[in-house]
Amino acid sequence: MGCIECRHTGYRGRIAVYEMLNLSPALRALVGADFDCARLTRQAESEGMRPLRMAGASAVARGITALDEVLTVLPLAE
Repeated sequence: MGCIECRHTGYRGRIAVYEMLNLSPALRALVGADFDCARLTRQAESEGMRPLRMAGASAVARGITALDEVLTVLPLAE
């Protein structure tokens, strides 16, 4: 599958796989001396933040990249 130009992946070019956090007043209040990453993540997701893993999974599901490619940019699961 593919050619030398696409490194035999069948894909060409690059896409962005990202997550973006809009700092709402509720999220801003969670950042401080008593910082709890899990709580911040739950609040951000409840406000509509799409995690990086979901953005990558969406790109794979739409057929615009391969799972192996997405896994190279994702941090290890905690």
